[in-house]
Amino acid sequence: MNPTMLLNILYAPLSYAHVDHQCIEGVDLAHMPASAANQKLIDLHQLPTGLDLSADMDQNAKQCLDHWARLPRISFLMGVQRLRTALIEERRYLSLDPLSQRFLCLPLRTPQVVSGNWPMNRDGLVSVGLSSLAPALRRLPSSFRARLPLLFPRSIDPWLRVLIEEKPNRQSEWLPLLFSFATAYAIHELAPAL
Repeated sequence: MNPTMLLNILYAPLSYAHVDHQCIEGVDLAHMPASAANQKLIDLHQLPTGLDLSADMDQNAKQCLDHWARLPRISFLMGVQRLRTALIEERRYLSLDPLSQRFLCLPLRTPQVVSGNWPMNRDGLVSVGLSSLAPALRRLPSSFRARLPLLFPRSIDPWLRVLIEEKPNRQSEWLPLLFSFATAYAIHELAPAL
């Protein structure tokens, strides 16, 4: 793990914050000096700035940190695969961007999730993907877990908090192959921002 990257995650949340979090009290943080905007986000969300080195962080959690800014797209792609059957049956795959449609067609043996538990929209797909990332995200130090909501739209917040705090279940199993493929697609192909 790159120390500069870790410091950027801790002290430069504006660099990865979703647009939902870039406007505070009517002030667009993008028009402020970066240091002031970052401090405003840290203060507003009461983000811890210390690094808890005693955290039980495994290799999977480290991979999540390595791809921090891409986690929303990775989550979305993982959700596309986990809800593949429902997307096809309900003909929702046609509304996916071309990259996501290609990712949906990968012949991965991914455990499918029952679609009735999730809305069949962008937020639902991201949430299903997050449920697969949850085991690794739970192992992140608290200072990084506190910053996770900034990566995603505010509408994901309730699911994100539940997934990170709940006990593991069948829907929240770590799927390393799926994570690897989703990461590769998120890195190497141009994709729309969430």
